[in-house]
Amino acid sequence: MSENKEQQDYIKSIRDNEDYAEKLKQIYEGFFCFAFMWAFGGILTDDKISFSTSLKGTSKVKFPEVTGSQVFDFYFNPITQTFDPWREIVKPYDSDYEGLF
Repeated sequence: MSENKEQQDYIKSIRDNEDYAEKLKQIYEGFFCFAFMWAFGGILTDDKISFSTSLKGTSKVKFPEVTGSQVFDFYFNPITQTFDPWREIVKPYDSDYEGLF
């Protein structure tokens, strides 16, 4: 099952929970933070580190404490409602690959 389909199924499944509204609010907050960081921080060059530090401090959905990491090293996972490292879902770049991308 693709991760996107799994996420959609999870969001549909929480509708029956008593705390549906609270879980949905947390999911929206995570996606908002993710969109905010790329919309406003993704274009920065010199101030990326200070932007990342500020966002980590103000976000309601907490980022993992990884030394030397920035917010851009993580994606929002609605199933766990946490920010997880991109390396968990993106394969490393293979410079020897000769096929089409």
